[in-house]
This record gives sequence, C-alpha cells and structure tokens, in this order.
Amino acid sequence: PRDDMLCAWYHDMLDKAKADGVVLETKTLFDEYFKNEGKDAFVGPAVSPMCLPYFEGDYIPGEIENIIKDVNIEEEAKRKEMSTKGLQVGGSKQRKVGKKLGTRSNPGELVNQDRDKVMLRLGQAMSNMKQNF
Repeated sequence: PRDDMLCAWYHDMLDKAKADGVVLETKTLFDEYFKNEGKDAFVGPAVSPMCLPYFEGDYIPGEIENIIKDVNIEEEAKRKEMSTKGLQVGGSKQRKVGKKLGTRSNPGELVNQDRDKVMLRLGQAMSNMKQNF
C-alpha cells in the first residue's frame, strides 16, 4: 500500500482503539524522542539508538545501520586526513601526554561531547517524514 493509505489505516485503528478505551493517547515517534533535538521530547532526549523501540523489518533499524556506516566512513576519512596532516606539518606525529584516553592528562574525544551523531542524523532524517512516525 501507499504511504498515505497505510498511514490513514494506522490512524483509523488508533482512533478506534482510543474510542474503545484501549489506547489512552498517541504520539509520534518523532515527538516522543526527537522534538527540538530532544529538548522538548516527552521522554527527554534519546541519548543512543538503543533507547528507541526496535521492530524487526521496520524503517528505523535499517536507517540506523546506514547512518552508522556513514559515520564510520566519515570518521575514518577524518583520521586519515589528520594522520597525513600531522606527518606533513611537523615531520612526525606529536606524542600525547597521557597513555589512556579519557584521563585528565589525555581526555581525547570525551571532552565537549554533544548528542550521539547517529541520533542527530536519525532525527534529521525523521524530521522530513515525522508525520509517518
């Protein structure tokens, strides 16, 4: 079925369930987890994809997998760029002060972390089709 027909069928079923008292209220997945980058979401910001309801064969798991692949490719390209840039500028890479990431001497990427990249991209993708979720 077409998206609009399927959506209308779901809304009709949910309206009937509300009228029968089986369902108390309905919200979209977007409003529940992503509204205003999660700041205005009913349950608060979803901090990772594991917070979302997962239904096998649904749109969300497939989209999350695609986003993870894209993020990994971008991060790998960024690492390669940084390693070649470091070799060209100084002749050798600078040594980090601490050996372990996440310590005071070497905080690494743990400092100034924003929301999860996957969740940000999923929210952006869903904002274009939020009426369907």
